[in-house]
Amino acid sequence: MYFENTNGPTTGERLQEKLSELNRYDEQIRIGEWAKEKKPELLIEIQGLCRELMEEEEIQ
Repeated sequence: MYFENTNGPTTGERLQEKLSELNRYDEQIRIGEWAKEKKPELLIEIQGLCRELMEEEEIQ
């Protein structure tokens, strides 16, 4: 006879869930750090393109 466990997840299953969650957070942090490093470069590039566009508009 087979009895289904109705007590919820085991401690091992809960631990595995929490470790997976931690890994997801770590990945999000790494992505966030990468984005923080790249944002100033992107803003400088955008600023240069805005100046370039303004100069082109003045010429026309």
